[in-house]
Amino acid sequence: MKTARLLAAILMGVSAATHLVQLIVMNFQADVLVAGLGFGLMYAVISLGLFINSKVFYYIGAILPTIGGMLGVYRYLFVRPNWFSLLNVGIDLVVVPSCIYLIVKLRTLNIERRN
Repeated sequence: MKTARLLAAILMGVSAATHLVQLIVMNFQADVLVAGLGFGLMYAVISLGLFINSKVFYYIGAILPTIGGMLGVYRYLFVRPNWFSLLNVGIDLVVVPSCIYLIVKLRTLNIERRN
């Protein structure tokens, strides 16, 4: 469980950094501001939450990167094809199942403790 959490936390940190770096690389263009600044800051918070093992971030780490991944695919296909989108969607494809695994394990442990 710890490995999945740390993997998700590290990848969320990497994704936060790449979201923020793309602001500079793409000259702060309007479509990049939303993706870069918005998701970059949210993903940094998720990363910290996972590092400190806050259980609520298991859920947030499953939901927000799912939304971000879908928006990243849309952005790549219809707005601006770029490697940042591909990288970040790839990270989301690892983080989301990792967080779902953490949720399932947490629920299983809670059920076992009650019995």
